[in-house]
Amino acid sequence: MTARPPQARAPKSKAPPLPDSRAISRRIAAPFAAVCAFLSDPGNWPRWAEGLGSLSHDAGTDTWTTRSPDGRIMRVTFSPPNTKGIFDHTVYPPADESGRAAPPIHVPLRAEPDGAEATLVTLTLIRQPGMDDVMYERDAAWVEKDLERLGRALENRPAAA
Repeated sequence: MTARPPQARAPKSKAPPLPDSRAISRRIAAPFAAVCAFLSDPGNWPRWAEGLGSLSHDAGTDTWTTRSPDGRIMRVTFSPPNTKGIFDHTVYPPADESGRAAPPIHVPLRAEPDGAEATLVTLTLIRQPGMDDVMYERDAAWVEKDLERLGRALENRPAAA
């Protein structure tokens, strides 16, 4: 019997652990092209994304502004309009009480065809630093409600002529 050579150990990673994430999806009874057209216009987002409140576009920029739940101004940027189903957005929260800028929050949002007359929309919720389980679950429930509102907004629209 021959001895087997020792197996090499994988090097220990010094990278911080990845944050928790959860894909939250809703099937929408609307064609992919209609969903893309709707989501490509950030002006439509307040109709379904409650957390963004009322958005206003900063003329000459790709930035929109809204107010945080406590009334402070937040900036938001969106993926460029597209027909590929990529509708990510980044929220730039207001600075904290000490004036230190809060890290931006990237929110991946995807749409993909689900047959000829339906679309699957998926938002990836990423746990933010300092977010406890209660806050994470609250945000997940909020996203589910937002996607329900998105579905109602699109499913109740008359077909384009």
